[in-house]
Amino acid sequence: MKTPERVIGGTFAVLLAMSGTAAGQSSAAWQVNRGDNFVAAGICQAGSDRHCVKLQCLTMEGGGISWGIDAPEPGHSAEFVSVTWTIDGAAVSLPMNKAGPADTGMQSYDAAFSQTDHQNLVQRLKSGNRFTLDSDQFAAFTLSLRGSGAALTTMLAECPLIASTDTPPAVSGSSSYPSAMDPLILETAEMCINIGGKAQLLDGSVQSKDINGDGKPDYLLDLGKLSCGTGLSPYCGAANCEFAVYVSHGDDYVSGRYLGIEPRFGDDAVLIPCPGSTRFSEIRMSGGRLKQTLCNE
Repeated sequence: MKTPERVIGGTFAVLLAMSGTAAGQSSAAWQVNRGDNFVAAGICQAGSDRHCVKLQCLTMEGGGISWGIDAPEPGHSAEFVSVTWTIDGAAVSLPMNKAGPADTGMQSYDAAFSQTDHQNLVQRLKSGNRFTLDSDQFAAFTLSLRGSGAALTTMLAECPLIASTDTPPAVSGSSSYPSAMDPLILETAEMCINIGGKAQLLDGSVQSKDINGDGKPDYLLDLGKLSCGTGLSPYCGAANCEFAVYVSHGDDYVSGRYLGIEPRFGDDAVLIPCPGSTRFSEIRMSGGRLKQTLCNE
């Protein structure tokens, strides 16, 4: 099944419906929506200044995967626009096409999804907190990334262009870690395969320490030290790399994905060096959840 160069976008009414929003309300988190011919992950902000963002897989024969944006019609619209996605301060540019009008006063934009070129954008959306979209065709707007990790993972797993029933590929050096880490380890293996490599956890990529005092080891997986054998880690951008934290909680683990350089364990928290400072952003367990204090707090 070949992914077409462009998938025509349409209205985002289904995303509004799936999030249970009405005019004047905003969806609180990313959601997954399914139809006869598609599965989509996205978020909508309803009301007079409604904006929507999604990643959609068309499941019919010859379908494809596409990014989509729904924004207020600016009164004029070029056929081709460049949209800047700024996720927790890190910017990524994505060229998009005018996809025809959505609802009254709204304009849709789309871009074909590339498994090779857009993996870093997907990972940043999964692990970030908020993101802003801006272009010369519509005013900048900001939406939450709450629930984006689960929604995007589910949507991509259900997309026949990506999902596979083959035996999950292995990651060298991963067998000694708790099963809570398996989904991310599998994801890294598949990502490396997509860029022609083989995943390997290098020395220092996994740290362990009990930081919540329950007598069980907690884990930090630094994806910046993941090797695909093809050069730099696909989880690193110009300024930051992605990492994941797993803290034991009862019989399971609470986990989160974050951005930073050289994360490390402190006495009772994960420490991320603040750029140009001796301070640290800190991630620690509180009330059964992982909470982060930022450099500017």
